[in-house]
Amino acid sequence: MLRVSVLELDLAALRDPFLDGRCDVALSYRPGSDQSFTARIVDSIAPHVLLHEGHQAAVNGGSVSLWDFEGEPWVALDLPFSSTVEGQASHH
Repeated sequence: MLRVSVLELDLAALRDPFLDGRCDVALSYRPGSDQSFTARIVDSIAPHVLLHEGHQAAVNGGSVSLWDFEGEPWVALDLPFSSTVEGQASHH
């Protein structure tokens, strides 16, 4: 029988449950830079953008590129490790 208990933590808080044995496996969208864990890619999905219905990219429909939003303000998930976007030129 499989028994699953869920802990919802940010990546910074994940270390302690692993070290003290409360957690055996974690699913995350990004493993962070902690070298004390072994990370494996389970699946990969394309990023999504949420747009106001009046935004030009929403009006045009279809696929977009990250470059389509160059210079525009945006919101990122503000948690440890996820608030740093690799390759980012500027953050608004």
